[in-house]
Amino acid sequence: MIIEDKQKQIFEWKRKSWSIPELRGRKQDWYAIVVELMQLLKENDVVDLNTTPQLKSTESPYPWRNYASFLKGIGFVINNAGKISLTDKGAEFCENPSKRAIAEIA
Repeated sequence: MIIEDKQKQIFEWKRKSWSIPELRGRKQDWYAIVVELMQLLKENDVVDLNTTPQLKSTESPYPWRNYASFLKGIGFVINNAGKISLTDKGAEFCENPSKRAIAEIA
Protein backbone atom coordinates (compact mmCIF):
# COMPACT_ATOMS: atom_id res chain seq x y z
CA MET A 1 0.00 0.00 0.00
CA ILE A 2 2.76 2.48 0.93
CA ILE A 3 4.79 1.61 -2.18
CA GLU A 4 1.74 2.11 -4.37
CA ASP A 5 1.05 5.54 -2.82
CA LYS A 6 4.69 6.51 -3.31
CA GLN A 7 4.57 5.46 -6.97
CA LYS A 8 1.39 7.51 -7.50
CA GLN A 9 3.09 10.54 -5.95
CA ILE A 10 6.18 10.16 -8.15
CA PHE A 11 3.96 9.87 -11.22
CA GLU A 12 2.08 13.02 -10.19
CA TRP A 13 5.34 14.98 -9.74
CA LYS A 14 6.52 13.94 -13.19
CA ARG A 15 3.17 14.86 -14.73
CA LYS A 16 3.46 18.36 -13.28
CA SER A 17 6.72 19.19 -14.99
CA TRP A 18 6.22 22.99 -15.03
CA SER A 19 8.10 25.20 -12.62
CA ILE A 20 8.38 28.82 -11.63
CA PRO A 21 10.96 30.35 -14.00
CA GLU A 22 14.43 30.75 -12.51
CA LEU A 23 13.06 30.84 -8.99
CA ARG A 24 14.70 33.65 -7.04
CA GLY A 25 13.28 34.75 -3.75
CA ARG A 26 10.73 33.29 -1.41
CA LYS A 27 7.47 31.54 -2.20
CA GLN A 28 5.66 34.47 -0.59
CA ASP A 29 7.21 36.78 -3.22
CA TRP A 30 6.04 34.53 -6.04
CA TYR A 31 2.50 34.40 -4.75
CA ALA A 32 2.32 38.21 -4.91
CA ILE A 33 3.79 38.16 -8.43
CA VAL A 34 1.24 35.59 -9.65
CA VAL A 35 -1.66 37.57 -8.19
CA GLU A 36 -0.42 40.74 -9.86
CA LEU A 37 0.18 39.02 -13.21
CA MET A 38 -3.29 37.54 -13.17
CA GLN A 39 -4.84 40.95 -12.49
CA LEU A 40 -2.91 42.41 -15.43
CA LEU A 41 -4.18 39.60 -17.64
CA LYS A 42 -7.72 40.18 -16.44
CA GLU A 43 -7.45 43.78 -17.62
CA ASN A 44 -5.78 42.95 -20.97
CA ASP A 45 -4.62 39.95 -22.94
CA VAL A 46 -0.89 39.93 -23.63
CA VAL A 47 0.10 39.85 -27.27
CA ASP A 48 3.85 40.52 -27.25
CA LEU A 49 5.48 37.94 -25.01
CA ASN A 50 8.79 39.79 -25.20
CA THR A 51 7.43 42.76 -23.26
CA THR A 52 8.02 42.99 -19.53
CA PRO A 53 5.06 43.70 -17.24
CA GLN A 54 5.22 46.61 -14.81
CA LEU A 55 4.98 44.92 -11.41
CA LYS A 56 4.84 46.48 -7.96
CA SER A 57 5.69 43.18 -6.27
CA THR A 58 9.23 42.87 -7.67
CA GLU A 59 12.01 45.21 -8.67
CA SER A 60 13.24 43.01 -11.51
CA PRO A 61 10.35 41.40 -13.40
CA TYR A 62 10.87 38.95 -16.24
CA PRO A 63 9.38 39.22 -19.73
CA TRP A 64 5.91 37.72 -20.13
CA ARG A 65 7.44 34.79 -22.02
CA ASN A 66 9.09 33.59 -18.79
CA TYR A 67 5.88 33.74 -16.77
CA ALA A 68 3.66 32.31 -19.52
CA SER A 69 4.95 28.75 -19.30
CA PHE A 70 4.30 28.58 -15.57
CA LEU A 71 0.84 30.18 -15.81
CA LYS A 72 -0.06 27.88 -18.69
CA GLY A 73 1.23 24.85 -16.77
CA ILE A 74 -1.10 25.50 -13.86
CA GLY A 75 -4.01 26.09 -16.23
CA PHE A 76 -4.50 29.82 -15.60
CA VAL A 77 -3.80 30.96 -19.18
CA ILE A 78 -3.84 29.75 -22.76
CA ASN A 79 -1.52 30.78 -25.55
CA ASN A 80 -3.36 31.17 -28.82
CA ALA A 81 -1.10 32.29 -31.68
CA GLY A 82 1.12 34.26 -29.32
CA LYS A 83 -1.76 35.86 -27.41
CA ILE A 84 -1.93 35.00 -23.70
CA SER A 85 -5.47 34.97 -22.30
CA LEU A 86 -7.09 33.84 -19.07
CA THR A 87 -8.79 30.47 -18.89
CA ASP A 88 -11.93 29.95 -16.82
CA LYS A 89 -9.70 28.66 -14.02
CA GLY A 90 -7.54 31.80 -14.29
CA ALA A 91 -10.58 34.09 -14.22
CA GLU A 92 -11.86 32.23 -11.16
CA PHE A 93 -8.50 32.73 -9.43
CA CYS A 94 -8.66 36.47 -10.21
CA GLU A 95 -12.00 36.68 -8.45
CA ASN A 96 -10.77 34.82 -5.38
CA PRO A 97 -6.96 34.72 -5.26
CA SER A 98 -5.63 32.53 -2.50
CA LYS A 99 -2.48 30.60 -1.71
CA ARG A 100 -4.63 27.53 -1.26
CA ALA A 101 -5.90 27.76 -4.85
CA ILE A 102 -2.32 27.60 -6.15
CA ALA A 103 -1.26 24.95 -3.61
CA GLU A 104 -4.08 22.63 -4.68
CA ILE A 105 -2.89 22.88 -8.28
CA ALA A 106 0.80 22.57 -7.46
